Amino acid sequence: MLKEIHEQPQALRQAISGRIDEMKGEVDLEVDLPKEYLNSLEEIQFVAAGMSCYAGLYASQLFEEYADVRTSVEVASEHEFGGRDPWRTLVIAVTQSGETADTLSALREAKRAGARTLAITNTLGSTVTREADDTVFIRAGPEIGVATTKTFCSQAATMALVATHVGRRWDTISSSEARSLLEDVCGLPGAVQQALDAEADVREAAEDYADGDAFFFIECRLGAPVALEGALKLKEISYDHAEGFPAGELNRGT
Repeated sequence: MLKEIHEQPQALRQAISGRIDEMKGEVDLEVDLPKEYLNSLEEIQFVAAGMSCYAGLYASQLFEEYADVRTSVEVASEHEFGGRDPWRTLVIAVTQSGETADTLSALREAKRAGARTLAITNTLGSTVTREADDTVFIRAGPEIGVATTKTFCSQAATMALVATHVGRRWDTISSSEARSLLEDVCGLPGAVQQALDAEADVREAAEDYADGDAFFFIECRLGAPVALEGALKLKEISYDHAEGFPAGELNRGT
């Protein structure tokens, strides 16, 4: 897991490589989402499990802000497509392996209803790539650790590109806004490396708090799904009690 934490800058570079035209504020993802189809959409629905579900929560905020479209995020095992117009709903299945059983089941349900599907995955030739109508690869490289790390970062960066792509096709984000966003995305590998360079300070802090009984991760807006993901990682690795909260909810029951 520590090895793959340190691979995050390279994974991010791979996720964005060759996909961004910073001068034009455009993104090329090699997916076939015609403008006529995008113009007909009323909702984008993310289905995923575990860590990928938190990446979906992150992406849903980006889509609502930059693509100005209603979004929903559903835990794949609880997914029900009923009540939606299949011709006006794009279902995005997020899965690192491309083999997550609950996510595949949700994808198949959406396809049976007639909805168009898009997979966000890391694995070439996986089941989800064969069954989804379109696929965008996050290019994180092999994920060996059980508690995924670089995958989450690569999913978030890739879906920022997808949101920008859709927003530009819809004209809900200007070229100057897109350039600013894409400049930030291009700066991610260096920013993550700065955090990794502080590993000694992180280790010292971990030793200071290792005997804690509970850990609360708090953040706002786009940071809230990251807080949930951080708490999940601590639970998976240490078996300590950890929870993530939007900062404004910290006084409600914690």
